[in-house]
Amino acid sequence: MGRSLYEFTNANRDRILERTIDVVARHATNVPRDQLTGALPQIVDDVVRALGDDVLAAHDALHASPSDAATRQGVFRFQAGFGLEMVVRCFGSVCDSITALAEEDRLAFDAHEFRILNQSLDTAIADAVDAYASQARQTDNAAARERIGALAHELRNALSTVAVGFDALRSGRAGFASKTAAIVSRGIERMETLIAQTLAAVKLETESRLELTTLRLGSIIRESADMLAPSDVRLDVDVESDAAVEADRTLMVSAVGNLIQNAVKFTHANGTVTVRARVDDGEAIIEVADECGGLGATDPETLFRPFHQRDASRGGAGLGLAIVRDAVAAHGGTVEARDHAPKGCLFVLRWPLQPRSH
Repeated sequence: MGRSLYEFTNANRDRILERTIDVVARHATNVPRDQLTGALPQIVDDVVRALGDDVLAAHDALHASPSDAATRQGVFRFQAGFGLEMVVRCFGSVCDSITALAEEDRLAFDAHEFRILNQSLDTAIADAVDAYASQARQTDNAAARERIGALAHELRNALSTVAVGFDALRSGRAGFASKTAAIVSRGIERMETLIAQTLAAVKLETESRLELTTLRLGSIIRESADMLAPSDVRLDVDVESDAAVEADRTLMVSAVGNLIQNAVKFTHANGTVTVRARVDDGEAIIEVADECGGLGATDPETLFRPFHQRDASRGGAGLGLAIVRDAVAAHGGTVEARDHAPKGCLFVLRWPLQPRSH
């Protein structure tokens, strides 16, 4: 009598594991091998155990003494940044490896045993997918709470400023041409900016189709400049005549506006923000240079992370540059920050004249 599938898998456990990791590695070429293993050793052990117990039936029967290996594999893959497809592929690779090794050894097994193998892997896949999805929901919920909390905090601060100023105006302690009135106006502008940023962020998260229209860069930049609060920072604009792109108006106004507002916010008193825009080789290039003194030890890439703030004392929800990045990416473009210390920073936005993805 030939060897059973249980005997084969038990005797070749290490070969199966090594072959499985080889198969997974072929589909994850940019991932170091030591990051591919996860809970695969325990998953192979679970398969061997199921074959040894001769368990065929049932999800409930298979879970009579469940292992958490599949669950941990789902969590591990999510935290490592793998897609859900890779989670499923890992379990398929176990089956493929067992089959391939058996064929190399010229072995054939009973169909009953293969049903046990497939059922145990199917159950493991379900557990891993559930764990992966649960981890994703928890992460999304935490991010949503963070966004809502940051927005509520900023709106409350702006509203408090407006309320105090309005009370002074209503009581007659300050006039409509006073500094108090200017503070109220800036508070209202701040709330409008926060709401616009939030709407842009929601659009990016919930809509895949862009509403494209022809937009002239000069008009977009002037509109963005008109939305700036009064300040002692000078704006120097140079836009190539008739430069235009096909873009979603809401997202482009938000991207360019946030880029310019960010530069003005961090430029020192009486400094200059320089905006240059031109068309070159199928894309619009918008450069915004500030006079913030440079980034110091800050990694330029971190500036585009949601809720990252270069200087918490300047206020803001930390959404502006994240929206810039996501808005231009939605059109197939890019944005980068360059440190030009000791003068300041240069932000370069490359916007395709015809979006490559929408």
